[in-house]
Amino acid sequence: MMELAYAYRATNARGQDVLGVIYAPDVDMAYARIRQSALKARTVTLDPKATVTRWLSGGQMSRPELARFYKVLSRRYRSSRSVRETLENASAYVRDDVIREAAMLMGQRIQDGVSVSEAMLVAGFPRIHAMSIRAAEGAGNYGDTFARLSEDMERENRLAKGIGSAMRMPKMLGLFMYVALFAATWFLAPLPEKFMKEIGAKPEVMHQVYFAASHALHANLPLWGGLYLGLPAIALALGRKIKPARLLDVWPAWRDMSTKSDHGTCWTAFAMLYQAGISPAECATVVSGAARRDDTRRSFGLMARLLMAGQTLSMSVARAEFPDFAVTGITAAEESGGSLAQSIQEFAKELSLDVEDATSAVQAGMQVAATTLGGLLMMFFIYLTLFPILTAAVSRV
Repeated sequence: MMELAYAYRATNARGQDVLGVIYAPDVDMAYARIRQSALKARTVTLDPKATVTRWLSGGQMSRPELARFYKVLSRRYRSSRSVRETLENASAYVRDDVIREAAMLMGQRIQDGVSVSEAMLVAGFPRIHAMSIRAAEGAGNYGDTFARLSEDMERENRLAKGIGSAMRMPKMLGLFMYVALFAATWFLAPLPEKFMKEIGAKPEVMHQVYFAASHALHANLPLWGGLYLGLPAIALALGRKIKPARLLDVWPAWRDMSTKSDHGTCWTAFAMLYQAGISPAECATVVSGAARRDDTRRSFGLMARLLMAGQTLSMSVARAEFPDFAVTGITAAEESGGSLAQSIQEFAKELSLDVEDATSAVQAGMQVAATTLGGLLMMFFIYLTLFPILTAAVSRV
């Protein structure tokens, strides 16, 4: 069920006013979740803007804001602040309402006697991060662990920015052409149709469809205009299930960038968990649930089963259908003779550098593709708008 955003005003245990946003399926559940956070709700109202923002983001926490949150947590823990004060100060530094809500619920659970890692799981933080904190609970080394999580999130954010930069031009071009097609159908289509009628020329099939669409749009602008403008929302909703990025895997440069990016993140997390004393099989199980790509998820899941069966790490990687670069890198890390966790982290850093190079190749390819697509779409517009007039004029001569 889709959760809605509710803006609330409440009072905490010290009688202070608290303003925030809570996410729940309905207003009754919103009141219940506010009570679970040890707050006394005074007003709760639907927040449409925050609801739309959450829907567009898929309910995911913002990477930059989560990195900032973990960094502040690290500093506060190192300063030996109390848990409650630490979470209050950290949440005050972030602008993401999802993180603020999670921090509030996390703080309440910790005050109820739940461990920090369990509180993170209940509050909705990424499971892989909660597992990293669970591994640090024995030594109480929260500060360093949250610092490493912050660095990991910052690295993920840089990679995401690189991928987003590669996709920016095609997205802008697609948006421009989408708007231009609507404007051409409304404003330009009647002109060539009128001219062809005046000279008695018969339009081609494609132009007949184009003119018919223009008639329908002029006859009922609210209906057809609304449907046309609603197509992006439908495409976005379908895109969450279909994941169009998978279609780009047929492009070798994109597949290389996407695969190495996902492996860089997963192996960094694996190294952090392993360094914290978690068994390799459990590390692989946790990481498999955090992988973005299906093939990466399957490989880590198979590796976990092989490790539980007594196979070595390098042998498990070789048999778990990992890409060649992963097999080579992990085998070299295990045979290095030094710290395995440190060697895997170095391998993950090398992958990050490879991703930067792959991202540059994708950006260059995207520019070429965007230019080519722009030229083709421009020719299509000319065909729809000017070609009928030119054809009719030539045939009349």
